[in-house]
Amino acid sequence: MIAHVFFAFLLYAAAVFQAVGVEHVPIGVVTPNLPLLLVVLAVTTFSGPAGIVWAALAGLTSDCLATGPLGLDMLCATLVALPAQRRLREHPVRSAAGAGTLTFCIVLAILLVSETARAHLTGRPVPPLALVSAVAGIAAYSALIAVPVAGIGRLAATRQRSAGPLATNAPLASRG
Repeated sequence: MIAHVFFAFLLYAAAVFQAVGVEHVPIGVVTPNLPLLLVVLAVTTFSGPAGIVWAALAGLTSDCLATGPLGLDMLCATLVALPAQRRLREHPVRSAAGAGTLTFCIVLAILLVSETARAHLTGRPVPPLALVSAVAGIAAYSALIAVPVAGIGRLAATRQRSAGPLATNAPLASRG
Protein backbone atom coordinates (compact mmCIF):
# COMPACT_ATOMS: atom_id res chain seq x y z
CA MET A 1 0.00 0.00 0.00
CA ILE A 2 2.83 2.41 0.85
CA ALA A 3 4.39 1.77 -2.55
CA HIS A 4 1.15 2.80 -4.28
CA VAL A 5 0.87 6.01 -2.24
CA PHE A 6 4.52 6.82 -2.93
CA PHE A 7 4.04 6.14 -6.65
CA ALA A 8 0.99 8.44 -6.72
CA PHE A 9 3.15 11.17 -5.14
CA LEU A 10 5.91 10.54 -7.73
CA LEU A 11 3.38 10.76 -10.55
CA TYR A 12 2.07 14.06 -9.21
CA ALA A 13 5.59 15.46 -8.75
CA ALA A 14 6.58 14.35 -12.28
CA ALA A 15 3.49 16.03 -13.75
CA VAL A 16 4.17 19.29 -11.92
CA PHE A 17 7.85 19.34 -12.86
CA GLN A 18 7.05 18.39 -16.47
CA ALA A 19 4.54 21.24 -16.69
CA VAL A 20 6.59 23.89 -14.89
CA GLY A 21 10.27 23.12 -14.58
CA VAL A 22 11.47 20.72 -17.24
CA GLU A 23 12.23 23.48 -19.76
CA HIS A 24 14.94 24.69 -17.38
CA VAL A 25 16.99 21.47 -17.71
CA PRO A 26 17.33 20.90 -21.46
CA ILE A 27 20.22 19.19 -23.19
CA GLY A 28 20.31 21.20 -26.38
CA VAL A 29 16.66 21.37 -27.39
CA VAL A 30 15.70 18.04 -25.80
CA THR A 31 13.81 17.74 -22.51
CA PRO A 32 12.87 14.48 -20.79
CA ASN A 33 9.35 13.09 -20.55
CA LEU A 34 9.07 12.37 -16.82
CA PRO A 35 5.62 10.72 -16.85
CA LEU A 36 6.88 8.19 -19.39
CA LEU A 37 9.88 7.53 -17.15
CA LEU A 38 7.31 6.56 -14.54
CA VAL A 39 5.78 4.08 -16.99
CA VAL A 40 9.08 2.21 -16.80
CA LEU A 41 9.11 2.52 -13.02
CA ALA A 42 5.55 1.15 -12.83
CA VAL A 43 6.43 -1.83 -15.01
CA THR A 44 9.53 -2.65 -12.98
CA THR A 45 8.04 -1.98 -9.53
CA PHE A 46 4.54 -3.47 -9.64
CA SER A 47 3.67 -6.88 -11.02
CA GLY A 48 0.48 -7.93 -12.75
CA PRO A 49 -2.51 -5.63 -13.12
CA ALA A 50 -1.17 -3.02 -10.67
CA GLY A 51 1.82 -2.37 -12.94
CA ILE A 52 -0.43 -2.06 -16.00
CA VAL A 53 -2.81 0.34 -14.23
CA TRP A 54 0.04 2.56 -12.98
CA ALA A 55 1.64 2.52 -16.44
CA ALA A 56 -1.69 3.58 -17.94
CA LEU A 57 -2.06 6.40 -15.40
CA ALA A 58 1.48 7.60 -16.11
CA GLY A 59 0.65 7.51 -19.84
CA LEU A 60 -2.54 9.49 -19.19
CA THR A 61 -0.49 12.06 -17.26
CA SER A 62 1.83 12.36 -20.25
CA ASP A 63 -1.22 12.80 -22.49
CA CYS A 64 -2.58 15.60 -20.33
CA LEU A 65 0.69 17.49 -20.77
CA ALA A 66 0.86 16.94 -24.55
CA THR A 67 -0.95 18.76 -27.31
CA GLY A 68 -3.42 16.98 -29.51
CA PRO A 69 -5.77 14.05 -28.92
CA LEU A 70 -5.96 12.64 -25.42
CA GLY A 71 -5.34 8.98 -24.69
CA LEU A 72 -2.60 8.06 -27.15
CA ASP A 73 0.25 7.91 -24.61
CA MET A 74 -2.01 6.01 -22.21
CA LEU A 75 -2.91 3.44 -24.85
CA CYS A 76 0.70 3.04 -25.94
CA ALA A 77 1.95 2.81 -22.34
CA THR A 78 -0.56 0.06 -21.63
CA LEU A 79 0.31 -1.85 -24.78
CA VAL A 80 4.05 -1.59 -24.06
CA ALA A 81 3.68 -2.45 -20.37
CA LEU A 82 2.12 -5.86 -21.05
CA PRO A 83 5.04 -7.41 -22.99
CA ALA A 84 7.58 -5.50 -20.88
CA GLN A 85 6.26 -7.11 -17.70
CA ARG A 86 6.36 -10.54 -19.32
CA ARG A 87 9.94 -10.02 -20.44
CA LEU A 88 11.03 -8.69 -17.05
CA ARG A 89 9.50 -11.70 -15.33
CA GLU A 90 11.71 -13.98 -17.42
CA HIS A 91 14.81 -11.73 -17.54
CA PRO A 92 14.93 -9.16 -14.71
CA VAL A 93 17.09 -6.06 -15.10
CA ARG A 94 20.10 -6.38 -12.83
CA SER A 95 22.18 -3.29 -13.64
CA ALA A 96 21.82 0.45 -13.98
CA ALA A 97 22.86 0.19 -17.64
CA GLY A 98 20.11 -2.38 -18.17
CA ALA A 99 17.61 0.01 -16.59
CA GLY A 100 18.78 2.78 -18.92
CA THR A 101 18.42 0.53 -21.96
CA LEU A 102 14.96 -0.61 -20.85
CA THR A 103 13.90 2.99 -20.30
CA PHE A 104 15.19 4.05 -23.71
CA CYS A 105 13.34 1.23 -25.48
CA ILE A 106 10.02 1.73 -23.66
CA VAL A 107 9.96 5.53 -24.00
CA LEU A 108 11.05 5.29 -27.65
CA ALA A 109 8.30 2.79 -28.46
CA ILE A 110 5.59 4.81 -26.71
CA LEU A 111 6.60 8.12 -28.27
CA LEU A 112 7.13 6.80 -31.80
CA VAL A 113 3.66 5.31 -31.96
CA SER A 114 1.83 8.07 -30.08
CA GLU A 115 3.51 10.97 -31.90
CA THR A 116 2.97 9.36 -35.30
CA ALA A 117 -0.71 8.80 -34.48
CA ARG A 118 -1.01 12.33 -33.07
CA ALA A 119 0.45 13.78 -36.28
CA HIS A 120 -1.94 11.78 -38.46
CA LEU A 121 -4.99 12.61 -36.34
CA THR A 122 -4.26 16.34 -36.31
CA GLY A 123 -3.33 16.44 -39.99
CA ARG A 124 0.09 17.99 -39.46
CA PRO A 125 2.83 16.54 -41.61
CA VAL A 126 5.86 15.32 -39.70
CA PRO A 127 8.93 14.19 -41.63
CA PRO A 128 9.88 10.69 -40.38
CA LEU A 129 13.53 11.60 -39.81
CA ALA A 130 12.59 14.64 -37.71
CA LEU A 131 10.15 12.56 -35.69
CA VAL A 132 12.65 9.77 -35.03
CA SER A 133 15.44 12.16 -34.05
CA ALA A 134 13.20 14.16 -31.69
CA VAL A 135 11.74 11.05 -30.07
CA ALA A 136 15.14 9.35 -29.79
CA GLY A 137 16.51 12.44 -28.04
CA ILE A 138 13.69 12.42 -25.49
CA ALA A 139 14.12 8.67 -24.94
CA ALA A 140 17.90 9.05 -24.50
CA TYR A 141 17.47 11.88 -21.98
CA SER A 142 14.92 9.81 -20.04
CA ALA A 143 17.35 6.86 -20.06
CA LEU A 144 20.12 9.10 -18.69
CA ILE A 145 17.85 9.94 -15.77
CA ALA A 146 16.97 6.27 -15.23
CA VAL A 147 20.58 5.11 -14.83
CA PRO A 148 21.37 6.98 -11.57
CA VAL A 149 17.85 6.34 -10.24
CA ALA A 150 18.34 2.59 -10.80
CA GLY A 151 21.74 2.78 -9.12
CA ILE A 152 20.25 4.49 -6.07
CA GLY A 153 17.48 1.88 -5.98
CA ARG A 154 20.01 -0.96 -6.07
CA LEU A 155 22.03 0.69 -3.30
CA ALA A 156 18.92 1.07 -1.13
CA ALA A 157 17.95 -2.57 -1.73
CA THR A 158 21.46 -3.74 -0.84
CA ARG A 159 21.46 -1.68 2.36
CA GLN A 160 18.05 -3.05 3.34
CA ARG A 161 19.24 -6.66 2.81
CA SER A 162 22.39 -6.05 4.86
CA ALA A 163 20.40 -4.47 7.71
CA GLY A 164 19.12 -7.89 8.73
CA PRO A 165 15.71 -9.32 9.54
CA LEU A 166 14.40 -6.20 11.30
CA ALA A 167 14.48 -4.30 8.01
CA THR A 168 11.98 -6.66 6.37
CA ASN A 169 8.24 -6.27 6.23
CA ALA A 170 7.70 -9.67 7.86
CA PRO A 171 5.36 -9.82 10.86
CA LEU A 172 7.05 -9.65 14.25
CA ALA A 173 6.13 -13.27 15.05
CA SER A 174 8.15 -14.58 12.10
CA ARG A 175 11.30 -12.58 12.92
CA GLY A 176 12.70 -15.33 15.04
